[in-house]
Amino acid sequence: MAAQNLFDPAALGAAAGATAIVLAFTNTFRILTKIRSLLVPFLFSVATALTGAYVAEKLKTGPDWFIALANSCLLFLTATGAQETVADAAAPKEDRKMRRQSRQPLKFLSSWLRD
Repeated sequence: MAAQNLFDPAALGAAAGATAIVLAFTNTFRILTKIRSLLVPFLFSVATALTGAYVAEKLKTGPDWFIALANSCLLFLTATGAQETVADAAAPKEDRKMRRQSRQPLKFLSSWLRD
């Protein structure tokens, strides 16, 4: 793939769409199950990246699988950063203070990074 293909609208749209999928599935799963582990968005990232690569018929060799798994790690980091940004922006000003989060109710746009 040529370097100019990294910034074309299709590639950027695919990255944004995959990030949105991970965000939506993770937040919905967290609400339904009350599981707060970072393993959840990571597994959704792996599933999304591998499914996308499979549908595009790109999983033919060992390096292809490695690239798909590396992309899933990048997708996880992107989704986590987006979630933290949205959760911080959506939180009321008084909720941004440091406090123990284990007693707080789980909100849809709440942070994934908890103590």
